[in-house]
Amino acid sequence: MANSSLARMAAGVFGAVYTLVGVLGFLPFLGGSYSLDPHDLLGLFAVNIVHNIVHLAVGLGGLGAYSGGEATSVMFARTVGIVYALLAVLGIIAGSGNFLGLVPIGGLDIGLHAVTAIVLLYVGFMAPRRDVAAV
Repeated sequence: MANSSLARMAAGVFGAVYTLVGVLGFLPFLGGSYSLDPHDLLGLFAVNIVHNIVHLAVGLGGLGAYSGGEATSVMFARTVGIVYALLAVLGIIAGSGNFLGLVPIGGLDIGLHAVTAIVLLYVGFMAPRRDVAAV
């Protein structure tokens, strides 16, 4: 990982974390849910099956971006950063409710989505990179 860029490291770390959270979200003994009914993962974060699948998709996308190299990792950071910024705003608007009746995005998820967005948007748009032409 010594030759990895900040974008690749971020894609790998966020990929691993979101994949893990997606898997943990299916485990009822941790408060997870494998139905549309939201449950509080670790007693803190509302999740349901759709939320878990989204976390798995983002996580696997991040791991794929890490494997794909610099340009793919930058695109992952930009895309996921924008999406999570929008989710943070929608979470504020929705409050503790479910977005479109499918995904709980309120409560503590708002802060996590905002932090994810800030980090990935910085990495995707502001962080220096070695090969800007490839992006």
